Order: sequence, then structure tokens, then C-alpha cells
Amino acid sequence: MITKSVAFFVDSFPKYSEPFIVNQIVGLIDLGFEVKIFSRKHNRNIIPTEDILKYELLDKHKCYIEDIHIPDNKLERIKQAFCIYRNNPKIRKPIIELINPLKHGRRGLSLRHVFQLGYFSDCMDPFDVIHAHYGPNGKEVLKLQKIGLFNARKTVVTFHGYDLHDYESKFYEDLFKSNYTYTVNSQYSKTKLEQLGATSKITIIPMGLSDVYLKDIEISKTEKKITILTVARLVPVKGIEYGIRAIKIIIGQGYEVNYWIIGEGELKNELQKLINKEDLDHHILLLGAKTEEEVYETYKSTDIFMLPGISTNGGVQEAQGLVIQEAQAMEIPVLVTDAGGMKEGMIDNETGYVVPQKNPEAIANKLVRLIEDESLRERFGKKGRDFVKENYDNRRLIKRLVSEVYES
Repeated sequence: MITKSVAFFVDSFPKYSEPFIVNQIVGLIDLGFEVKIFSRKHNRNIIPTEDILKYELLDKHKCYIEDIHIPDNKLERIKQAFCIYRNNPKIRKPIIELINPLKHGRRGLSLRHVFQLGYFSDCMDPFDVIHAHYGPNGKEVLKLQKIGLFNARKTVVTFHGYDLHDYESKFYEDLFKSNYTYTVNSQYSKTKLEQLGATSKITIIPMGLSDVYLKDIEISKTEKKITILTVARLVPVKGIEYGIRAIKIIIGQGYEVNYWIIGEGELKNELQKLINKEDLDHHILLLGAKTEEEVYETYKSTDIFMLPGISTNGGVQEAQGLVIQEAQAMEIPVLVTDAGGMKEGMIDNETGYVVPQKNPEAIANKLVRLIEDESLRERFGKKGRDFVKENYDNRRLIKRLVSEVYES
């Protein structure tokens, strides 16, 4: 059967830290698919990227939590629920069933299901595929399907990282009892998902790079100092503290470098205090969040990319780290740690280095090797670009998603 329509369920839309979701959506549209996007939250203050505007993705988007307004006043709630019933003949039968307290308890009497049916009344016709990104959104889809919404020939849930670590297996018990299909971005993620109890088919399809990273690139290196870059949320799993401490070591050895960190997060103040304490504010800059276009421009003037991820006390680890592939696409050697699935997305000693996690000395040693050897950086950079063009081309990965998952 040929897939024609796909409904995506995501946390929020659009989102700077998730360009891979937009890449996947536009890749499907390029192949002729009809796509709709449903999110739990709006990101109203974000500047839409070129692809979001070009493909008019905001017009294909609905927010299924924030946009459903249920009156607090019980009488007003009943009045509006009756209007939904009266004005939508095709959902009257499921409404009668959903307000039955014997089947749905207090939730049925709350009339929340009625407002959901009213909001999604144009989504009663089945999609070919429902594709939820992140496990909790898969659970939301399951709830909606149980009340008669978003029926589909196939439902796919993609797990990325936090959704493999922040929840125990009991959280996904109902999800794993369904006949859903799962995809993950690395072998590391597949192993974690199996440990949580998934028994259905799991396909490894990493998140891919958009065309902007695969076209001919222009390097605009003007800074005389070596520039080292990290692009990451400022959260514990990214291990940025260890990158800062490694920079402290090489500065102490007499090397002049810039270390730029792009991203926002809960550790911003703590990391800035560490930078100030170590007297590194002339070498290390926290640049805040940047658009995808701004990140791309920053790559052009970068010599070395570093993602010093760790396994947190709670066992959270980086599952893929698409920025590692972005950097390689820009012919930048990469330095990552052995935590999680990061090392699967590069070739140790050929496109960069893998070092032990939480080890600033090991990070510093490899940074020095790259700083001192320009020809090594160039060799790793060219090999890295060849590697990601072969393995992370979004167009190829989208075709795999369609043939191996949607239509299998």
C-alpha cells in the first residue's frame, strides 16, 4: 500500500533544538506526502526557519493541548459541549459513548473527551500513518485513538534520548501492548528501548542532515586563534563542564584558543560561574540559543567540534547528537566521549576522536593533537564529510523510513 498522508505528533513546534523533525517532514513533502503536524505546545516567539516558511509548515500545524479551551464553570462547559454535539453530527455517536461514566469514570463526566473530539472533528478520517516523535507523545496518540481519533493503517513512535531515560518500563506498559512500530536513532537507543520492554519491531534510522549541509560548503575562517565549538543544550548530559576544564588545561599549556558554546539551558549560570572562576572569560563564550542558519554560519569559522557528553547520575546519555554529523558535514574534526551513542555517528581516529567521559585530561590531549596538526584536521574533516554524506543524507534516510517502516 502506498502511503499518502502522515500526521506528526511532537512536543512543541517549531523548535530550534529539533531541526531533524523539520528535516523529516520536508523530506516527506518533497516525496509527495500530505503532512499535518500536531504539538502539545506552541513556540510562538521562535523565528521560523527558511524551510518552515518555504513549506508553509505553520499552516499545517495544530496545538492539541494549549488550543483546547475547557471552561472552568461547569454550566458553561455543559453548554459548549452540547454545542459541539449539535454542530458535529459525525461525532455524536462517539460523544455519547465517551460521556458514559461507567466506561470512562470521572474523565467522561469532565467532558474533556467531548472538547477533544470537537477540536479534532476534521481528523476523524484515518491517516495512512501516525508518526509520534518521543515516547510520551506515542502515549498521547494511544489515548486519542482509544476515543476514535487519528485512526491509521500504521502508527510509528520514534524514541530519541530523554524518553529512554526519564521513564520506567511501567510508564510505557500500555504503549508496548499496542501494535505500534518503533524507530530509534542508534544501536544504543535500540538496546535501551528493548530494556524498557518493547517487543515490536525496532528499526534504527538516525536523524538525517538537510540539504544545506550536503551542498558545496564555503569556509570563512578569519580568526587566527583555533576555534573550538560546542552546540548543545546546557544540561548535565552534555558534559560541558568537562569541556571547559579541558580548555583550562590547554590554556595553561600556552595554547591560544577560542571556545564557543551555543545553547541555552538550566546550567547556564553555573557554567558562567565556572568560566569566571577559572579566569577563562577571554577564551570561552556562552553564545546562547541560535537559529539553524546562525549555527550553520558559525560552523564555517570552526576548527574543532567538541561534545563531551557524560552518563549522568540518573544514567541519562546522549543517544545520537545530530550536531556531531553537522560538524563533520562542514569538514570539521569532531571530539566526543564514549557515553551513549555518540561514537556511532563518527569514526574514531578517522573523522575525529573518542575519549573517556568525564576526563578533561584526555579531552585536552586530543585537542592539543588537533591544534598542532593542521593537516590532520583537514584529513579528518574531509573523511568526516564523506562519512556523513554516505550515512546521514536526509533524502536517503527518508526513503528508508518510507520503505522499511511506513510501507513494510
